[in-house]
Amino acid sequence: QTVFSQKKSSTKTVSSKGGVQLTPFEIDVANYEENRHFFLSQYFRDHYAQGMSTLPNMTTGININRVEIWVTNKTGTTSNTRNIVALTDLGENSKVSNPRWSTTGQPVPSNNANTEYGEIVDSYNAARDIDQVSTTLDGAGLVGGTDYEKIEKARLLSPSEYTVNQALGYVSLNSTLQTDQVLAIAYEYTYGGTSYQVGEFASDITDINQALFVKSLKNTSNNPQQGNWNLMMKNVYNLGSSTIEKEKFRLDVKYQSDTAGVYISYIPEQQVKAQTIIKLLGADRLDNNNKAHPNGYFDYVEGYTVSKGRVFFPEPEPFGRYMYNYLVQHGVSADVAEKYAFTELYDSIKTVAKQIAEKDKYMLVGQYRGTSANVISLGAYNVPQGSVVVTAGGVTLTEGSDYSVDYSGGTVTILNQSIIDAGTNVSVSLESNTDYSQERKTMFGVNWEYDFSKNFLLSGTLMHLSEQALTSKVNMGNEPLNNTIWGLNVNWKKESQWLTNILDKLPFLHLTQPSQISFTGEFAQLSPGRAKARRTRPHISMTSRTPPTRSVFSRRHRGCCRACRRCSPSQATRPRSGRVTTGHCCRGTPSTRCSRAAPPHSLPVISAAIWSSCPTTTCARSTSTNSIPTATRAPTTAPRPPYRLSTSLITPMSAGLTTSIPMSTAMARSTIPRNTGAA
Repeated sequence: QTVFSQKKSSTKTVSSKGGVQLTPFEIDVANYEENRHFFLSQYFRDHYAQGMSTLPNMTTGININRVEIWVTNKTGTTSNTRNIVALTDLGENSKVSNPRWSTTGQPVPSNNANTEYGEIVDSYNAARDIDQVSTTLDGAGLVGGTDYEKIEKARLLSPSEYTVNQALGYVSLNSTLQTDQVLAIAYEYTYGGTSYQVGEFASDITDINQALFVKSLKNTSNNPQQGNWNLMMKNVYNLGSSTIEKEKFRLDVKYQSDTAGVYISYIPEQQVKAQTIIKLLGADRLDNNNKAHPNGYFDYVEGYTVSKGRVFFPEPEPFGRYMYNYLVQHGVSADVAEKYAFTELYDSIKTVAKQIAEKDKYMLVGQYRGTSANVISLGAYNVPQGSVVVTAGGVTLTEGSDYSVDYSGGTVTILNQSIIDAGTNVSVSLESNTDYSQERKTMFGVNWEYDFSKNFLLSGTLMHLSEQALTSKVNMGNEPLNNTIWGLNVNWKKESQWLTNILDKLPFLHLTQPSQISFTGEFAQLSPGRAKARRTRPHISMTSRTPPTRSVFSRRHRGCCRACRRCSPSQATRPRSGRVTTGHCCRGTPSTRCSRAAPPHSLPVISAAIWSSCPTTTCARSTSTNSIPTATRAPTTAPRPPYRLSTSLITPMSAGLTTSIPMSTAMARSTIPRNTGAA
């Protein structure tokens, strides 16, 4: 039995009714939305779960009144810019990363919550000069990039570029930060009737030549070693739509069971298996009317659990430390609870966490309905032209008059308003080649069986799966596969009357039927490989007069002739004097043909000058040159020009000569004009 399959695209169908699309989704919990949502301080992170537990009412007592958010200026904007010094521990009242600073016992964040702001303003105020920041703060024992960030001409974000949750104390940016961008903030809020401030506003320091001291939410290098690493929220997931209706919104959390091999909605431990994971995480406390009655669905509270197409879990680390503590508190042993706690998702960078397959087993699944009236998202990009077929009530629509397609963006716009008004079910089928960013998947398999006898069977299976990426650069974790698996099976059985006779002698047993002895064995092995990316034709540009080096010859042709291809480069380029004779190679071994005078059968004719530049000049010149093509024969009296090695090809050069040679894996060719004095 043999199977061969090749997949270049996938087919999918998207449905919409009444102009509103019902979209299913599946999201790995490791794919949280990074570099976009940030707590304003460690205090707000520590009190986030407490505030979410009182929904739909918010009783944090916090009200953020004013903020100024600064980012690294990547756009070259000159308006609304200012020099800033972003301090990592500024305003922290409980968790300070640098032991140099001590907390003052203040219950909430402020400039006076620890000693950093006061000491820098009083003793290191010279850091307001942006040119003196590094000298001043490094002299104070601070580390640039960890304890502080110096940003020249930082850009002030406009209020339309972010959203601040005034009660829970976090900010959501409308666009994702680049990995090396710094995010800093100054904010003012009230708590218990008292006003507090963290950082400095632009109006506090009116001299624009002086830098502002602000709170750093993200440093240039955002990693777990940074003191503000935990300020980046890792419990937010993007569903792919800017607006989501509460009606028909469903979200569930699944866990991939090792024993069942499928995704289940509970933790498979006896103590907690009666609870769904969504309820275990505290995300199912309310009904559809926001009353305190769980209904089996994710709680939809606009602006808190769901906002602008994002889902916010009520715990900062829902699948990490919170999961571990919950299981232990409900009777699960610590060792077993550790197996279900994906703590690496929060104490490692995202790329590292996704590589831990034994922990990355949680999946968010569900569906939502957007509010766009006539736009259907296909959930794919770079859709092949002409592959989209749209039907309404079973009738195929016409592209251009009934609908239009954005093939690059992956959207269909319904132009016929009567279809939307009638509430007709619209179905869109398409082909997409964006699956896992692979262009082609190929699978080959063969299975064979051989019956040696009716009692002995030997069989085997061989399967190979390979993928070809669209480009030579792929994302980490999405590398193309090139795996081979093979296995053997053996089955043997035989009837045994003597075994029956032996067992029949046992008391209380009376056996007459023959016994059967059987043996079954299986063996399988997976051989992972590395897929090859597409190759482009290399070019060799010869515009240099670089002198030769010791590694002049390629590994395959490093000798002067067939008899000594195993010569080391030093031996091949430095023949021992006195041992080179006519018709002999550079090591003095007799040879009928010199590879410099006549190329080996595996090497095409390139240029006579290459052979004439052989270090064994006696051998190269004494051998007949009749085998050299006339068009490429070099004068033996011409001085040897300098040459340059590129892609294992030696090309002689002369003054003013520039040649570009495309080279393939099977052939190397040089076209050299005559009468130039050099080949």
